[in-house]
Amino acid sequence: MGDKAKSEIKLKETVAVAAAASRLEWIMAGLRAGMLSVSSKGETLKLTPGSVLDLKLKAFQRKDKEKIEIEIEWRPSTFATPGNE
Repeated sequence: MGDKAKSEIKLKETVAVAAAASRLEWIMAGLRAGMLSVSSKGETLKLTPGSVLDLKLKAFQRKDKEKIEIEIEWRPSTFATPGNE
């Protein structure tokens, strides 16, 4: 086992366009603030984005389906928050 246990929350749901846009805006606000708190099924992850992010974007189009994948990865900020050490 490594120094820190791996924690993961996965969310997948069908929502209206406005709700999806709101979630993306929430993520952007958290990135700007330097803190994202993600919760599901009683578990919460507090993420602290660093000042440099790796951003991957993938777009996909077929006759019957379109998709965009967004992946954002970073090293945690050096300013640790209580309970997120």
